[in-house]
Amino acid sequence: MSMIKKLKSVFTKLIVLFLNTLGLSSFIACDGWINDVGGSVCMYGVPGNFFTVTGSITGDTDNNGTKEGVPNLKISVSTETSNAMNEHSENETLASINTDENGHYSLSWNDMDSKNFSFIFTIEDEDGEKNGTFETTSFEENYTALSKSAEKSSFGNLIIKTTKNIEL
Repeated sequence: MSMIKKLKSVFTKLIVLFLNTLGLSSFIACDGWINDVGGSVCMYGVPGNFFTVTGSITGDTDNNGTKEGVPNLKISVSTETSNAMNEHSENETLASINTDENGHYSLSWNDMDSKNFSFIFTIEDEDGEKNGTFETTSFEENYTALSKSAEKSSFGNLIIKTTKNIEL
């Protein structure tokens, strides 16, 4: 880090400390220059979207020829986020749950990026051989088409609900 950037960072932190001491932090909390030195991003009032995905995860076929639900699999949903400080992308987990005894799940999450409709789902076998062994699987789902006909909350947020049944 160059000397000028270090000085700017120290100076900015001193100003923030001073204003916090005076009780004036609300004036600078959502200002972009704080984020330049690693502060948090202000999300108050930002329209986001609400998602609910329900379904079941099935594995082997039983004696009657129907697929059996797989219990205790962890299903999680994440989104790719770019880290401005490190200039690389990483996945942020938005929600995670284990399937019930019949292989059913229901994931709900909010995403504050109102233009993001693409998510990564990951299924992991956390109990080993207890219910059969399954490899970790990931896939991407895009809900842009659903967003066009989605219900809206009173604040204008999209409420997207869908079903996703998964066969392993």
